[in-house]
Amino acid sequence: TWFWLTLVLPVVMLSLAYGYRNHLEKMSTNVEYARRRQAQKMASKRLKGAEHYLNQGKFAEFYGEVSKGLIGFVADKTNQAAAGLLREDVERILINHKVEAPLIHEYLKYLDEADFRRFAPGEMTVEAAGEFYHQALEMLSKLGKYL
Repeated sequence: TWFWLTLVLPVVMLSLAYGYRNHLEKMSTNVEYARRRQAQKMASKRLKGAEHYLNQGKFAEFYGEVSKGLIGFVADKTNQAAAGLLREDVERILINHKVEAPLIHEYLKYLDEADFRRFAPGEMTVEAAGEFYHQALEMLSKLGKYL
């Protein structure tokens, strides 16, 4: 068994190294591939920033970061500019990527609620905002399966 292991292990290690090198090269040269691969990481980073604002009690900034995270995730996954995306554009993109209609409706509901609470702050609680934060995280994981 040791004999076969010493024969097979170097080939496996070389194959893994070659695959990893190709991945790194593709990440550095193909912007679309890199954005798609890092979309979840970037959205999580934006939502961590939102959580920071939530802990400080800055609700308008919190909902703004959640909104940026939701739109940025779709923009990164589809290689679109997040700055120019409107609600209708996001809806069209999701329909074109064959995302289920109830999931699109739920995503747009969270996006609308984040924008509404951002620009029309009323009575807000940390608990309600925290629940919204966790629902947004769950929404991104559901949406990630389609994009």
